[in-house]
Amino acid sequence: MSASLVPVAYYAASVADFLGATTEAILGTLTARSAFAVDSSQRDAWIGEIAILKNALVGIDGSVFLEFDVPRIGSRIDAVLVAGPSVFVIEFKVGEGRIHTQDINQTWDYALDLKNFHLGSHAAPILPVLVATESRTCELKLVDQADDLVFRPMICNADTLGQALRLGLTQVKGTALDPLAWAQSPYRPTPTI
Repeated sequence: MSASLVPVAYYAASVADFLGATTEAILGTLTARSAFAVDSSQRDAWIGEIAILKNALVGIDGSVFLEFDVPRIGSRIDAVLVAGPSVFVIEFKVGEGRIHTQDINQTWDYALDLKNFHLGSHAAPILPVLVATESRTCELKLVDQADDLVFRPMICNADTLGQALRLGLTQVKGTALDPLAWAQSPYRPTPTI
């Protein structure tokens, strides 16, 4: 999958292609596609996220989207993993050692936005994951799945993101999503909104 085929993400690739790419190549694509000037703190955050994802995604079959655009709220999700029937919303707080309520809420809001407004996500289980990279607090459990298939955010650190993703993959069943079709789906509200 080519990043140019997914205009809603700065970077898009199968997990296999992501793992095979150099950090410099991924960073170059992110920087080239950014609509804003990339300062050193953003560059360093991306480098950290790439390294964490490269470790966490080994052995997972799916597609990864970095800086996935959320047009309804004018923001971007750090990373989205589409694997099997699941959509993982991954929000990074690079260098953060504490868990903040606003970060949990931000991660959950992104998941709810996809569920309620992104057509390709309407029927998919959505699993939000907050990665406070330096935190000692981890909540690697799936709890409180709502009727709309949106889970409460899992909380992990840089070392436990892979465990969180694998837990989600073992707990969620359904028909595998087509990652390219999912990414190219339009934003439309669910009929209940």
